[in-house]
Amino acid sequence: MAQGGYYEGIKLLCTWGADTEDFYRLLSGLPSLPLTICTTYHHFKEFSLLLLFGAKPDLGPSYRSSHPMIVDNCNNSLSGTVMMYRQIIERCSVPHTIIKHKCPPEFVYLYYEFGGNLCIKDSKGLMATEIS
Repeated sequence: MAQGGYYEGIKLLCTWGADTEDFYRLLSGLPSLPLTICTTYHHFKEFSLLLLFGAKPDLGPSYRSSHPMIVDNCNNSLSGTVMMYRQIIERCSVPHTIIKHKCPPEFVYLYYEFGGNLCIKDSKGLMATEIS
């Protein structure tokens, strides 16, 4: 629904408790979270709605330490887990998505207002403002 920009559908799902961050989508190889999908397609109303319903602007340390798939992988292979985490961060970095898809400044303002980190670096060590 985030891709199509169905505001009323997203609002209805969130009202009834739908997860705003389906982390298992990432582990299955799908491209990103609903927040970055809204950013990619410039759906500002849906972007703000997801943030209002609790979507986290950043995939921070809480995912690393508490998500069961990552904790299980830590027991088997720490280096594999770190690499997987870096790939996930790179795919779901909202600032990088905003720059890459040339979103209006309102996305940056709202992202920052909800606690988003504008200094996230990708796997190459570049911030969103440093990519071409």
